[in-house]
Amino acid sequence: MTDSVKTTSTALAALTLGWAFIALPARAESHTETAAPKLERVAATVLGVEDLDTAVAFYTSTLGMSVVRTATTDTYDEAILATADTDGTKVVLYESLAEPAEPSPSSRVVFYTSDARSLVEAFRTAGLDIVREATPIAEGSPIRIGIVKDADGHTLEFIQRN
Repeated sequence: MTDSVKTTSTALAALTLGWAFIALPARAESHTETAAPKLERVAATVLGVEDLDTAVAFYTSTLGMSVVRTATTDTYDEAILATADTDGTKVVLYESLAEPAEPSPSSRVVFYTSDARSLVEAFRTAGLDIVREATPIAEGSPIRIGIVKDADGHTLEFIQRN
């Protein structure tokens, strides 16, 4: 698999996953106990990649994200990327420098999109795995979800609200 296909896959996968979480309605249960602190939003999703430069190039050129910060340690290099609003959820791409490299954890990123079918089709064209076609979540539902895997094996979910 070429570096550009890996990068494209990783970025599209990240998009897919983010959409699913955002599209689903939140549910709250009421109870009389003192409520625990509530999460306000997701701060970042971390994705291990085989080639950081290639992954950053894909996320910035194909998905329009921008690099907010980079860091290098003895064991990894990372780049923190943001969407245009820069206040939302960040995507952290990291490349292990350990010998042997640490395995990348299983991950899933969910994204909102206006065209889930086209994103899934872009993954298909790149020869990547399609986990779920971009179809409604239930008969008659206006919410369509497509799920794919990028070149590094990350699951990406795309949510489209009609």
